[in-house]
Amino acid sequence: MANTSTGSFSRVIGSFDSTGSSDAIVVNAARGVDVSISGTFAQTIDLERETSTGAANAENWVVIESYTAPVEKVVRNASRRRLRLTCSADTSGESFFDLTAGNRE
Repeated sequence: MANTSTGSFSRVIGSFDSTGSSDAIVVNAARGVDVSISGTFAQTIDLERETSTGAANAENWVVIESYTAPVEKVVRNASRRRLRLTCSADTSGESFFDLTAGNRE
């Protein structure tokens, strides 16, 4: 898995061949996040947003959207929160993802 973060740009790319989570990225409140999922797979991949719990060093995540097929889209995120992808169910195949936020300049 590769993670890139510079100024207003954050990106994580990788693949799922079993259940698990990607690294998280931070989305600028004024922009959305590009979600790209490809491959031949029978999986459920969730786009998740971190929630505030008040507990020190605690991570809690809520599902924003779920995907069971390849997708290319922009998802708007109203708050400056961390997002990640999680493969929550895996039957077969491999998916490839690219989660990008901010300006690529």
